[in-house]
Amino acid sequence: MLPRWENSELVLHAAHGTGNWIGAASALVHGDYIYLAYRDRHPVDKGRGNRVYVARSPLDNGIRFDVLCTIDKQDMDAESLERPALDVTPDGDWDLYLSCATFHSKHWRIERLRARGPREFSARTRETVFPGSRAFGIKDPVLLRRQDLRIWATVHPLAEGDENADKMTSVDACSGESVMVPEPGTWYSRGTRLTAVVGEHAYFDGRASAAGNFEERTGIAQWNGTRYIPVAGPASSPHGGGALRYVSAIALPGGGRRLYYESATNYGSHELRTELLEQPRQPGSLPRARGARCPSCRPGRRPACRSRGRPACIMACRREESIAPADAIAAREPPWPEEDDMSVYKVIEVIGTSGTSWEDAASAAVKTAAETIRDLRVAEVVKQDIHLDEGGTITFRTKLQLSFKYEHEA
Repeated sequence: MLPRWENSELVLHAAHGTGNWIGAASALVHGDYIYLAYRDRHPVDKGRGNRVYVARSPLDNGIRFDVLCTIDKQDMDAESLERPALDVTPDGDWDLYLSCATFHSKHWRIERLRARGPREFSARTRETVFPGSRAFGIKDPVLLRRQDLRIWATVHPLAEGDENADKMTSVDACSGESVMVPEPGTWYSRGTRLTAVVGEHAYFDGRASAAGNFEERTGIAQWNGTRYIPVAGPASSPHGGGALRYVSAIALPGGGRRLYYESATNYGSHELRTELLEQPRQPGSLPRARGARCPSCRPGRRPACRSRGRPACIMACRREESIAPADAIAAREPPWPEEDDMSVYKVIEVIGTSGTSWEDAASAAVKTAAETIRDLRVAEVVKQDIHLDEGGTITFRTKLQLSFKYEHEA
């Protein structure tokens, strides 16, 4: 799901002024905490990326963080620090990956610090793990640990002149193979930077020109077996230059997902924000239609959860992840009528479309159908696909089966 700035909350703010950025964060869930590594950057004349912080917040908060340690660029022999990333190894060691700029050049490298805990990171343990070369710089690591550790990164060309060193291509950091490349004529024609991998999808930053450097926007791409192909975006901040970049995504133990991203303000600065996403919906279970009921109130059964003249399950369903839109919930009143022991339901198929997501396509289909169908009860997703026109415009399509109570004509 694309980030929606209007649903986000502020985590950390930066001083007003161009070049003051706080963000480029990477998040990690471990135990009862969310751990966050992020960089604090200032204008060039004040040192650029001066330091990286490691902080943590209780899982049930995710907004207020306590700093555990700080790494200064001087300790890393770096002209500037950029996006960090955290990992916990199978042996229980903690690793902090750092993007380090080489002095008086456009070159970047990735170094790693290792410690027994997140409070104990020290530059004394530094080790260069991805050095880059004379031909390219490498930075902004993205980590995913399953059985093994996968690492992606962004490379910048150094052999095409300084005026082209801002170009970005995403690679498998260990093999060097490209996994996502810019495409001419798109909003990401100047560069693509993977920022988070979630299943077969990935968040990425993109921009169309060198002038858009530092003001990248976010899209979603899908793995096609050989590389990531953009399928949604871009998402942007409504403020300043529109930057909404460096998305980091974590799955929460109770379901749902939390995003962290760097976002432009109206003051030339970038701040760190977070967004809590609802639990990913599964085909066949979303979205609830108008008048849809929770599992304990199936068609043909009198609702067992009535309270104060309205079904109490509505309130419970509002707390669940796969809820209907607010206007659909309001449309369920007045309370449902009593039902006979036996009922007959009719099923039809509809297709909804959206330029943003399958969820929005499904919601559009349900809302439109509910305008002409009485007593709509269940909406079941049966198929999802994407239509591409000749101009490359993406349309999300969701096919649903809608069931509603069949009424004999009088």
